[in-house]
Amino acid sequence: MLRISNAVSIGCPDLISEYSFNVPLDSGLAEAYRSHLITERNLSENSIRAYLADLESLLLHVNQLGVTEFSQLEVNHIRSWLANLQVKGAARSSITRRVVSVRAFTYWGDRIVTGK
Repeated sequence: MLRISNAVSIGCPDLISEYSFNVPLDSGLAEAYRSHLITERNLSENSIRAYLADLESLLLHVNQLGVTEFSQLEVNHIRSWLANLQVKGAARSSITRRVVSVRAFTYWGDRIVTGK
């Protein structure tokens, strides 16, 4: 199975696998991810705030593209989001940090969706 996190890191255009059930890309998923960052990753409050701000930015972008469930999320949606950040003048270092944040989120989300 291809994870978006892997696809982003290697530049693969494949799609994320379809799953037997759908997980909405909404504030409920973001709150579950926040709990994960606190309990399992043991990140500082500043890191958690940055990860969640990056996730919120991604969710706003992909929701505007009509993506409402994790299983619909494709590498091209993330590329579109990153390109939009670049056009808006985000620094390269900020975009790199956001890639790391989204990679961690998609890896976690894939584990939640697939149960692995």
